Amino acid sequence: MIARIAYIAMLVILAVVTIGLQSDRQAALDPRFVQITPDPFRAFAQMTLTTSTLKSDDANAAVAEARTLVARRPFPAESLRSLAQAQLLGGNTEEALGSLQLAAQRGWRDRATQDAMMRLAMAARDEEQATRRFLALLVLDGASEDTLREIAPHLFDEDDRVAVQTSSKILAASERWSNRFIQRGSRVIHPSPFATILIDAAAQGADFECGAIEQAARSLGSNDRSAAARVSTIACTRRDH
Repeated sequence: MIARIAYIAMLVILAVVTIGLQSDRQAALDPRFVQITPDPFRAFAQMTLTTSTLKSDDANAAVAEARTLVARRPFPAESLRSLAQAQLLGGNTEEALGSLQLAAQRGWRDRATQDAMMRLAMAARDEEQATRRFLALLVLDGASEDTLREIAPHLFDEDDRVAVQTSSKILAASERWSNRFIQRGSRVIHPSPFATILIDAAAQGADFECGAIEQAARSLGSNDRSAAARVSTIACTRRDH
């Protein structure tokens, strides 16, 4: 009898846990599930709740919900970015900057975090960090090319080679996304500094695919034939299949 009661109790607990976890995941798609998700199970639901609270003018509530989110989902960069937004809403700029820095360390793929860090670095005239954040956005899916095209002239200036040097160094050391850089960079960065980045990266050992270099030269040719000619001289590796 006791064993049967224990078995039934176990099934009830398992059912409650299953329902709680399922409603939590559904809350990420449908905000109506937030309120019916038991508080102990709120993880995805907490993100939805935090995002909703951030749209209000209640900074204290936003910070409280964001701190709960970080406690329950500490590793995604989105959690710390939400906390930074709440802290900014409450006027705590220094705390917000600290949260954003942690968010950037935990997840470079969060576009909103990289965008915020890029703009903060530009405001602080830290061109190297701003360039690193720009490059992260450049290779991320979904990052707005209009935004990148707007920011690029402020960073990639031939009179100040910090951004150019930083980009070529990173490109030479991170060839796995060189094709992505070439594809999008040729569309958002001014042709002259873009050509210099590729040439400098090649001089530092970057091994570019010939197809990518040829694509870049064609893309630049309609705007700057000189830059296109410079890119065409870059040594490359033919990897045709």
